[in-house]
Amino acid sequence: MLECIARIENDRLTICLPRDFSNRHYPSFRASYKDHPNHWHYIIDCLQVTHLDSGALGMFLLLAQHIGTGDGHIRCINCKPLLAKQLQAAGFAQLLTIETLYQGGGSNLHDGINPLASYAW
Repeated sequence: MLECIARIENDRLTICLPRDFSNRHYPSFRASYKDHPNHWHYIIDCLQVTHLDSGALGMFLLLAQHIGTGDGHIRCINCKPLLAKQLQAAGFAQLLTIETLYQGGGSNLHDGINPLASYAW
């Protein structure tokens, strides 16, 4: 996946991020949400993400500004553990809900073993 891909379902917009999410993806990221209301729920799917740069973090801030004081909410889902730690360390847990790849009742775990424990970034 080279660009951000958006899917709409009712009042929810899911933005699937590419593997190397950086400032060069700004046009497709911005286009995916700019025409949608600030009371919607926004889901950022990080399943493919292996790298974020500071520009990518800035784009998350712009999405939060778009929502502003509306009733909308941002969830960052399918984060690999290292990515989740980076987002938390940068203070993004105050702006959005960060969900790791294995949250949600453990349904993604196979025999209790985390296959990403040795995942190399």
